[in-house]
Amino acid sequence: MNRRHRRRAEAQQRAQDRRLQKDAEAREAKTMASRSWAMGSIKVGANDVDCFEWSGTKQEAVALEQAYLDATNALLPISAHSYAKRAAGYLMAYGMPKAGDAELRPSNHGNRWNQTDIDLYKSAILWLALREHIPATGQKLEDVFVRKELVVAFTGDKESILADTARELGGESLAGRKDAGHVDPSSPLSEDQFQMMVAVLDDDYRLDPYAAVSIPFNDLAALAGKPPLSDSRIANDLIYVPRIPIDATEADAMLRMIVVTTDATDPSAGVKTYAGYTDKELSGGRPYVRVSHDLSEGADAVPDEHTMGATGDKGFEQYRELFRRAYSKSSDREIGEGWMRGEAAAASGVDGMFIHPTGEAAPPPRDDDIRLSASYGQQSFKARVAASYFPRLVGIWPDFLRQMRKAGIAPPVTDDKRHDAREFIFSMIVENRWQADGQIAAVTAGAIAWLATTSPAGIAIGQSHHSVHYEITDLPFELHQRKSRNFRLMLT
Repeated sequence: MNRRHRRRAEAQQRAQDRRLQKDAEAREAKTMASRSWAMGSIKVGANDVDCFEWSGTKQEAVALEQAYLDATNALLPISAHSYAKRAAGYLMAYGMPKAGDAELRPSNHGNRWNQTDIDLYKSAILWLALREHIPATGQKLEDVFVRKELVVAFTGDKESILADTARELGGESLAGRKDAGHVDPSSPLSEDQFQMMVAVLDDDYRLDPYAAVSIPFNDLAALAGKPPLSDSRIANDLIYVPRIPIDATEADAMLRMIVVTTDATDPSAGVKTYAGYTDKELSGGRPYVRVSHDLSEGADAVPDEHTMGATGDKGFEQYRELFRRAYSKSSDREIGEGWMRGEAAAASGVDGMFIHPTGEAAPPPRDDDIRLSASYGQQSFKARVAASYFPRLVGIWPDFLRQMRKAGIAPPVTDDKRHDAREFIFSMIVENRWQADGQIAAVTAGAIAWLATTSPAGIAIGQSHHSVHYEITDLPFELHQRKSRNFRLMLT
């Protein structure tokens, strides 16, 4: 490729990357708008002292406000507005009470705080904050707090509040006074003796996947009004969601956000299926890849361009292309799990295996070790084995076939041992299954060793040659309606 063509190709790639990024941002904005389960967080402080924190959805915020109004109308002789400002004054003077603390309110002085009254105080403060209008936009706080972490700070003259409390305890009437405890319910907040300020700590408040609850896939589909999947491998799988959907609309929205993922820095974490979370929430800054279930039998499938490549990972795109070239009927989930196995191995530093007898320590490397490897595109297998153990390794593959037949397992066992060995090696390499399991790695190494030693050139292994490598490439034709591949043996 000459310089002009290379620059043109690079420009086209940059343009495509920009389009993908723009599309991803548009999809994320649309997705975020439909997340009725999204939450926001409010931290409350008074006179520079932290009091409490609350988090919830907009629906939960509205319900909390209504429950507070119902409680004050039914139980209290003063208005909801006046009670809320009394609560703010108490927090500025004494801080957030705990159950069992001594009551310092004039109306209940000498008693002890109970959790019911504490919860009512919290509801009063939140009601006061959520109903406040933002000057710049005119919107109420309850309409904009979702997906944000906010701090609500009350500031006022603590000494003045304490002095007023002492006078009220002494029997003095403070009726009509515009102070923290006695205000005109119709007066705006700024006219009183304290101020309430709202600030944004984080405008990207994320759900915590570790707090997810599980639900079987078909149960989630049923809540969404979708027919069950007939594929039992997926139908009974657990899906982790932020909460059990409250209605069919919410369940359907979660189904459109199905993600199969794992923490590539923690191979023991395993693969989990989530619904209702964004990529940022699930990744937490760690390596990840996003894929979807194949939902063609029931719920609407999420388009490939949405579920794959959302990360813009070129390595993953190459792996997906290779996987589908190897297995034309592969599902998104199979591709994603294969990729994540490889990423987990890479994060753990697994580059190859030393094959040795079970229960024995791996011997130190020697110049006469036999090195075994195979590659298919960017996928590869690497192992080494002591020369003294190599003959036993060769016998692992025939023994494995016998065990498979004894167990009544058909594929990949056929009457052609060499065909079976090639298919096994190929699948272990493409699907990244050998890195996380020493037994699978040993069988893969055994298949390579047996395949090579039973070839005409096999007599040289361990004598004049100590490195065995199979280069696997696709052939441009099919045999018996199956893709054909060439296994080229190279000995060094």
